[in-house]
Parts: sequence; structure tokens; C-alpha cells
Amino acid sequence: FNSVVENCIIQNGSSDGYSSQGRNGFGVTLTSAHIRPTRNIFRNNLVRNIGRHGIHIGTACEGEMIQNNQVLNCSLSGGTTTGFGMFFCAYASYTIVSGNLFDGNYYGIGGIDQRDVNPIISGNIFLNSANFAIDASSSGSDGTGGHMTISGNTFAVKGIRSSQPDSTIIGNTIDQSNNIVTGIQLEGDADRTIV
Repeated sequence: FNSVVENCIIQNGSSDGYSSQGRNGFGVTLTSAHIRPTRNIFRNNLVRNIGRHGIHIGTACEGEMIQNNQVLNCSLSGGTTTGFGMFFCAYASYTIVSGNLFDGNYYGIGGIDQRDVNPIISGNIFLNSANFAIDASSSGSDGTGGHMTISGNTFAVKGIRSSQPDSTIIGNTIDQSNNIVTGIQLEGDADRTIV
């Protein structure tokens, strides 16, 4: 906890490239009461050719900062199409994701659901994803989360899919010159979202 990982190259792994977990025991049914202030910083790193998730934040983390990284070709090299450049697991709260490049991943960022409180995704660039750049359509909920902010990002791929309530999606640039089908797709519980 309260650690900094910076200026590293993480490559050619078959599972997660970087994982930060706040969980303090297995077999526990998680609730918002299990969130722990991990406050780790992951910045200025190169993560590439990872078989699953390039960056995996979650299971009751709070205050993670993911800044100025390059996350390239994740969840493709291992033959799986279920991974993400960055994955939010249950109760990843108050996470800031800013200034990163996500290029060539199956998804850019995903796994965000209503258990993840106040994630901020800002100032990132998303290129060449096979699926959505940001997929916040997961269905986990216990009524604690939402309030997601997605702002100032640049997308040259499918943009944003969200079912998160009380969110703000503003100031993003979505370049549809490559015949991108979806810019922003709101669905399910995306009530009171400002676009």
C-alpha cells in the first residue's frame, strides 16, 4: 500500500501485467465495507503484449492513480479476447486514470460497474481497440457506486458504452472517420448521466 511503480517495462506475460488488490482474504463476500485505502501509483510505465489485463485494479482498492503509461497489445497475444488494457474489479473506488495511451488492446478500459465509486478517466488516448475503448456496462451493484467521470479523452475506436448512473461524460473527442459504429452508447441504468 502507498507504493509507487514507475519507469518499468512489463511485457510478454500470460496473465495480468500489473495488479493492485485491496482484498484481505479469500472466500469473503465483498461489500463496500471491505474497501481499503491502497493509494498506489502506477506511472510512466510501458505494458505490452500481455495475455490478459495489462493493468488490473480492484477487489476493494481505494485511491489508485494510473498515470502516463503506455498499454499496448493486451489480451490479444495470449489468444484470449476477454481481457482489457485496464480492468476495474469489484469496489475499485476513487481511481484516477489519466494521460495514458491504450493502443491495440481488445478493450481499452472495462469492468466498471456500480460498485466502483467515483472513477475518473481523463486525458487518455485510445487507438486500435477491437471493442469499446471504455466499457462500463458491467452489472454488479449494491447501490454504492456510479458517479463516473469520463472527460477529455481522445478515441479513434468505438467510444464509450455505459450503464452507470449519475455519470458525467464530457469534453471527449471521438474520431469516426474510420467508420466507427458507436461513439457513446448509454444503456440499462445510465440514469441522470450528463453528456
